[in-house]
Amino acid sequence: MSKFKFKIICFTTFVILCTLLTSTYLFAASARLTWDRNRQNNISGYEIHMGTKSGRYSEILTVSDAGSGTVQSYMIDNLEEGTRYYFALKAFDTSSVRSAFSEEVSIIVAQTGASSSMPQNGGTVLLYDDFSTDTSEDYSVFDMWTENGAGELLYSGSQKKLHVLTGDNIALKLSRNLPFLSSGKFSLDFHPQVKYPAGGVIAIRLVQDEDNYYQMANTDGYGAGSISKVINGRRVEKMYFNSEYAQDTAYHISVSFSPKKLIVQAFGNDVILDANSDDIIVSGLEIMVNQQDCYIDNIRYEAD
Repeated sequence: MSKFKFKIICFTTFVILCTLLTSTYLFAASARLTWDRNRQNNISGYEIHMGTKSGRYSEILTVSDAGSGTVQSYMIDNLEEGTRYYFALKAFDTSSVRSAFSEEVSIIVAQTGASSSMPQNGGTVLLYDDFSTDTSEDYSVFDMWTENGAGELLYSGSQKKLHVLTGDNIALKLSRNLPFLSSGKFSLDFHPQVKYPAGGVIAIRLVQDEDNYYQMANTDGYGAGSISKVINGRRVEKMYFNSEYAQDTAYHISVSFSPKKLIVQAFGNDVILDANSDDIIVSGLEIMVNQQDCYIDNIRYEAD
């Protein structure tokens, strides 16, 4: 569970100290918000402000406390899968005086485009996309390099895989949101087909934001790649693979991440980063493909 502390200062003299909790991942389209018990005697209830844009709340839910100070949570149902929701709390007293907003928190309701299951190791699979059906629209596509045209993300019905097409001086980035995790596992299958002209590149990022992420990258033609951990825009750890990848060769890339250790099994290597223990809350996936046609399959993301 992620913990977000805040202080609500009302328009009268009382002060409420609360902690708002939100699940780090969700399966059903619902969420439970929880806060610390309030010690004021004249609290009448709370307002949960929610919406799909930060700071812009389209709905208000009223939670009655009736002055008992015992109400500490509320279950919100009918949330849309794959959507990020933002929440902030206000308290109000028996005179209907309302506090300022709490700090804002957000969640992403996990999509069930593939399956959620319990693997034998006891972890919980939050996303498993085997592309048995076309889920390519679940991935946002960005043109990163278009000197000689634009790349394409296609769905191969015959292969049941994502098919990335680039070209000389062409690169694409695929991305999607993931349920929040500070530790967990990620894997995918990567099958390079054709590189342009002198080399191809694949880079996979598990991101918190643009300045905090884990990256696994390798090339065919530009030298062996590396894995790295980036905190506040600064690379704090880096280790290299022993070799490049080869065309028309199927690779399974497996990642285990936690604040204390990053373990990557890929391209015939086991690479470990364990010198830095700063926390990264993974909330998204980015796959960058540069001058490389390839298939991508069996994207899997799970909690420990």
